[in-house]
Amino acid sequence: MGSLAPPGNAMWSSITRPPLDASPRLVAVDAPRRGEAWNRLVGNNAVDLPLPPRRSVPLDLMWATLDESGGIRETVLCVPRAGRLGLLFVTPPRRRGRIAALVALLEHVGRSLRDEALDMAQTLLPPSQRLTRRALLDGGFHELATLLDLHRALEPVDAAWMAPLPQGVTLHAYREARRAELLSILDATYEGTLDCPRLHGMRRTADILAGLRGSNGWVPGLWTMLHLDGAPSGTVLLTPSHEPGTVELAYLGLSPVARGRGLGRVLLSHGLSLASRRGFRSVRLAVDVNNDPARKLYRHFGFEPRRRRLAFVMDVRAPGRAIGGSPVAGVVHDSSTTTRLDGG
Repeated sequence: MGSLAPPGNAMWSSITRPPLDASPRLVAVDAPRRGEAWNRLVGNNAVDLPLPPRRSVPLDLMWATLDESGGIRETVLCVPRAGRLGLLFVTPPRRRGRIAALVALLEHVGRSLRDEALDMAQTLLPPSQRLTRRALLDGGFHELATLLDLHRALEPVDAAWMAPLPQGVTLHAYREARRAELLSILDATYEGTLDCPRLHGMRRTADILAGLRGSNGWVPGLWTMLHLDGAPSGTVLLTPSHEPGTVELAYLGLSPVARGRGLGRVLLSHGLSLASRRGFRSVRLAVDVNNDPARKLYRHFGFEPRRRRLAFVMDVRAPGRAIGGSPVAGVVHDSSTTTRLDGG
């Protein structure tokens, strides 16, 4: 896959690497030392993704640099997720002289992941981690967007959520028999998307759906599809969060014909109502800071900003291997584990 942005874009330009302290020793971490490597991740405030309890995380895909005495320094952990996606956790370099060692490790990890059943590796970090950002860019990652994390309480249920549906609009609960319909809705909503548009073409829609279903305990009753004049035109998908009592707005999208009609409010209000009735106490999401319609929608519903994070991805397919491991036709896009929304 080629560059995700024009060659002249400074954000994507090559970065001159700082000098390396010493040639790093790069290793796949074997079982006896995985606890030590895990502690490096936890103790160094790894890339800004929530680390679940160690007992629930597979540690097979872990790499590290070693110092002169054989001690573990920089560490990278890849946690495979459904939908051919790998989440990466990285120890930030403590000083500028360690950037090149981390770059070498990230390049090594990228090559190693070509042997896994993955299409893409993803990681997030706070804007303040400038040394890590530099290492990611020079180590083969692309910076896609700045994501804004939003949050709001779900109690009490707002009476406005129960407003009558506009004429010609019907809502339908997801069922397995409607899987093909949901895939077609997702394809349509990705057209002209304002959320991480550079991800277009990196994943199959079927893999995106698999990723959404495989995150944090899927609840089909939190998935809804919208029809406009009988045509499938939008969807809202919520999943339980790793935080007790919290639900994540994983996706809210409208096809181009359904945008600009206030139907984003219809879908969001319905989704929040479903979550509240199931006992969730709060909802969280992440949105591209450049998606102005979505941010306006969330402000209207009382969402408040929590933090900003930078999103990075790397194509980890082996040379010549197509997306999903086979030739792909049709529209593909990414939804991953953060919210993708086209407001309307």
